[in-house]
Amino acid sequence: MTAPEIGGSLGPNLLVNGDFSQGMAGWSMPSGCFSLDPTTPAPNGTASLEMSDSAACNNATPIAVNSLKVTSGQVYTISGQLMTEGLVGTKSYAGAMFDLLGYGRSTIMNGTTDWTTTTMQHVTVPAGVNTSFRLQTYGAITSGDAWFANLSMQQEIPPALQMFLLYPNYRGMMFSDQSQVANVDLTVTPPTGTSLSSLQVVLNATDSGGNIVASQTVVPSSTDFTASIDLGALPLGTYQLAGTVEDSSGNVLMTQSPYAIVKLDASARDGMKAWIDPANRAHFLDGDPHFVLGIYDTTQYSLREAYYVPELAAIAMAPINMIINYYITNAPTQAITAYTDAMKQFGITFLPDVAAFYSGSPNWPTGPAKEFGTENQDTLISDYTAALSSDSNIVGYYVGDEPALTRQPQTFHQYGLIKGGDPSGFSLSVFNTPLDLPSWKDTVDILGVDAYPLAALTGNDLAEVADRTRAAVQASHGTRPVWTVIQFFQLDLESAWPTDQQLHDMSWMAIVEGATGLFYWEYGIRGLASIKDPVEHAALYQELIDVTTEIKSLEPVLL
Repeated sequence: MTAPEIGGSLGPNLLVNGDFSQGMAGWSMPSGCFSLDPTTPAPNGTASLEMSDSAACNNATPIAVNSLKVTSGQVYTISGQLMTEGLVGTKSYAGAMFDLLGYGRSTIMNGTTDWTTTTMQHVTVPAGVNTSFRLQTYGAITSGDAWFANLSMQQEIPPALQMFLLYPNYRGMMFSDQSQVANVDLTVTPPTGTSLSSLQVVLNATDSGGNIVASQTVVPSSTDFTASIDLGALPLGTYQLAGTVEDSSGNVLMTQSPYAIVKLDASARDGMKAWIDPANRAHFLDGDPHFVLGIYDTTQYSLREAYYVPELAAIAMAPINMIINYYITNAPTQAITAYTDAMKQFGITFLPDVAAFYSGSPNWPTGPAKEFGTENQDTLISDYTAALSSDSNIVGYYVGDEPALTRQPQTFHQYGLIKGGDPSGFSLSVFNTPLDLPSWKDTVDILGVDAYPLAALTGNDLAEVADRTRAAVQASHGTRPVWTVIQFFQLDLESAWPTDQQLHDMSWMAIVEGATGLFYWEYGIRGLASIKDPVEHAALYQELIDVTTEIKSLEPVLL
């Protein structure tokens, strides 16, 4: 997509007395912790609700619940204001928040903070689910106060037209030896008072001069359908494909943000170090497709290639072909090059971690920022990717590790800068919130998901791995690669390392549900590096060797 999707509108505030203008009507407050505070108005002068000395007033977590009966199967925007004074708890993360139980949670605030507005978009409540809007603490609070004001929950009304480019499925690239017919999923939401049968959707392809060079008009048979437009007659070049919904009189109701489609000769792939084909297979190293078998690691960095070889040799006992390493994010590019040079003898490639390349990030990469002489996030990501673009073993970038949905607009913007600096490769983000996946499908090349179900010694449900993989495949209509991260660590002292059988089962669950790549978390700190007994260390890694070797042996089938 060349620009963010044009969104719809918001319905009215559904909360009962969300601004407390009617006192505490509409709120159930089982504890005595809450009261109106006429001396502390909200920034706009409206009333605020105070939660005071929460530990002293009730042994249980203080909660105020709105009487709204939430409609399931809908998408909402939630917003509110929160302020705290001296709020402390038994843990550093303890604080106050508002949430839609199980589906959206505001920033957790503690200490002394001024009024802060939090807005959460695209909060999805699945069909058949009961949930409630609440004000509460997170973690045990020992003292302090919190104030809430101007709370709202609004249903998101979709735009009249939503588009998703099914094919071409990789950065809009349409090669001459592939199909020349673009396929688009269209969702039409008739405006109030308008019938679906009275609408039509016009797909227009325009050239660089804005001239319409191909057009297709379709009458929707349902609210969600697939349309095609043949671009075979067009010469090589870049085109914009936009969709417009019109009424029966030809009046334009809206035009959705366009996609760029780039028609290229098949020979252009010879100059690309990595790409995705129409079957969602990853091509890298030798230009051939590969089933991705990746692993996370954590190492210090060096300017010497030899420094990395022992650990890479140990990792390469399994048929690993891709690595993500958090710990060398701050390394100079010379150290990254030494790392990837060391990988070449093992057939391993690298995805540098750029998830924190955002101004204000607590993990802002001070090393690269100093190397490139900038504190500007856009300049840094552009310069960084351009500097690494000639390295054939850098096959993309790791742009998000379980990012909040609020990060999506910035990641969308960053995606364009990465493509400008390093035109071919894989932009990967890994998500642990399945309901958010549809909002990310135009933001990254590959949707990654993780699920760590081994939380207890017994009774774990490994099917969570399958469920999340399936959710990612469905979010992209099966037209984008999905890579699943498999648990290869001990979650806590009440759990255990996965057995050989559990590693096998989780890996194949993901593959059966549509994953075209797997990563394992992790070889480094908090993972295998935490096992100091060399015998146990070797035995655990042998399990991974066994599972990945079996997968590798079946790669021709998987491809």
